Amino acid sequence: MRAVFHAPDVKSLIITTAEGKQRIDEACTTAHCSIQTRALGDEARIAPEKIVELLYREFGVRLLLHEGGPALFGQFLQEHLIDELFLTLAPQIAGRSSTIDRPTLIRNAAFAPEEAPWLQLLSVNHSSDHLYLRYRKAGLD
Repeated sequence: MRAVFHAPDVKSLIITTAEGKQRIDEACTTAHCSIQTRALGDEARIAPEKIVELLYREFGVRLLLHEGGPALFGQFLQEHLIDELFLTLAPQIAGRSSTIDRPTLIRNAAFAPEEAPWLQLLSVNHSSDHLYLRYRKAGLD
């Protein structure tokens, strides 16, 4: 387990299923983890709005940085729970093929043209050859 989960001065929360919580709690009994776990349902998919509700109600979270993977990010986007997007463009092209399935920005979520979220560019920065783009969901002014 990563070092951050063993640092008592760093508060970490893992939101997972009941099965996931049990596995993590068992692993942490001997590893002396400094994390909290919360189970939200017994299903493989946890509803994004339940995650946001828990973070708000129990931890007072008003601003959330989402760094989940493409499937979770897609679910949050489908539920209109994303207000801004920070996108980094790196100067390396990896690509995909029929045998190499690399993650994308969004997975398991498709938007019809009339439902697709539109974004407004807020800022562009760069460092070396990387571009850092910040977008806000259109209509949030």
